[in-house]
Amino acid sequence: MLRLYTGVAGTGKTREILRQIRQAAEEGKTDLLLIVPDQFTYEAERELCEYCGNHISMHAAAKSFSRMAMQMLSSSILQMKQKTSASL
Repeated sequence: MLRLYTGVAGTGKTREILRQIRQAAEEGKTDLLLIVPDQFTYEAERELCEYCGNHISMHAAAKSFSRMAMQMLSSSILQMKQKTSASL
């Protein structure tokens, strides 16, 4: 599920998102994504670990759109190579 949070600075958006990620991880959910602009990836990863603990990396990650796009592209290329080599 995709959730968008909007609002002015200082209204608690980040804390609410981190709280929900921590709660979902405690419930055993995995593959949780915190999507942030490229320039905030490091800060978001740091805040995620500070708020949720270092173990959160087993459940969630902070990623930028460009990083996600590169991973999807790499995955697609790998799948195409595997299909090509399997058909030879």
